[in-house]
Amino acid sequence: TKELKTAMQLDGKNLTYLKDLGTSYYLAGDCQSTLAVFDLVAKTETPAAGPWFIRALCYDKLNQPKPALDAYQKFLDLDQGKNADQVWQAQERSKVLRKMLEHKR
Repeated sequence: TKELKTAMQLDGKNLTYLKDLGTSYYLAGDCQSTLAVFDLVAKTETPAAGPWFIRALCYDKLNQPKPALDAYQKFLDLDQGKNADQVWQAQERSKVLRKMLEHKR
């Protein structure tokens, strides 16, 4: 996207810019661009629980159950119960996604 290219030209190593851009994309409902930005950030630093949760939501919206399930699991592994609402949501969606994937086999 144009915004991502501009951010990279301005200061491609500034993770704050990239993270803010990823958040903006997510809030605008642009899951593809959100994931692209998160992939760039992940090349420089290991994602924490929060970005994994947002990744899971994006994959879920894009109807990609396997990557969504994997991202929810990463979130649950890293969060360790600190964000009860998101943990509950991740657990419940994981159950649904597992069933979806089992039926596809």
